Amino acid sequence: MHNRVLQNIFSAYSGYLSKTAQPLKNLNAISSIQECRTKSMGSSYYRCKHNHVTEQHHSCRHRSCPLCSGRKQLQWVDQQRRKLFDTEHFHVVFTIPHEYLPLWQYNEEKLTDILFLSSKETLFELMASKDYHGVTPGMLMALHTWGRQLTLHPHFDHRDQRRKRLRLKPEEFLRRVLQHIPPIGKHMVRSYGLYAGCNKKKHDLCSNQVGLMKDQRLPVGLQIQDLVVECGQCHESTKLTGRVWSKAKKGIFFIKGAVRQDSAGRNVQHGDEPDTAGMGLFSSA
Repeated sequence: MHNRVLQNIFSAYSGYLSKTAQPLKNLNAISSIQECRTKSMGSSYYRCKHNHVTEQHHSCRHRSCPLCSGRKQLQWVDQQRRKLFDTEHFHVVFTIPHEYLPLWQYNEEKLTDILFLSSKETLFELMASKDYHGVTPGMLMALHTWGRQLTLHPHFDHRDQRRKRLRLKPEEFLRRVLQHIPPIGKHMVRSYGLYAGCNKKKHDLCSNQVGLMKDQRLPVGLQIQDLVVECGQCHESTKLTGRVWSKAKKGIFFIKGAVRQDSAGRNVQHGDEPDTAGMGLFSSA
């Protein structure tokens, strides 16, 4: 799915969405995704040596926005590689009985914490047993709330990448998507045991013995790249000349320090994808 599809659907069905009752977390997501990289988010302006001006609209940086998630996902992968041991890991799935789904819908924040805690304590108790060598595990847990058809199915899983085609009416598609917007301020990925921040000494001891995944080279598709803002008319490099914020949104993409100079003196921004009309983007590498 192209990363602007969700934005286009939200915009096309804005009238329908405005008539449906939505929790605050959904209203924030809808507004952010609709306005991401549009004029309403404000713009940054770049000028080349020929005085051509290039305008780039700001991103919303909402964690549910497909336009903003690309770079964040790569950053997350890179962060995990810096702490994961270079050894085999076991994949374990926890879920809740479907009879509890109505309860989940009205108590999502509380049950999220309960599911994380109960899953962690189960593994801790099991691994502490002499039958399993009485060890402290390192755990990285990610909560998924969707099934293969975007239905509600809270569980911890990274199982496979199989895809199936499903045809839905737009209203039903929107309902299924919006039920998976995470609660405001809740972490959907958490680390426990040897991967927890409070266990740094034990983590360092283990990493000295088995090494870390950060020493392995990532595939090209998972490598973070900076993007150089290039003039869309003459294809020369540009310099930032000003910014305008039409809305005071928290976490706008172009924040202080987000633009810097590379070794060739070109203006570099930390962009997540070359999806900007009217400008050329090329890797600074």
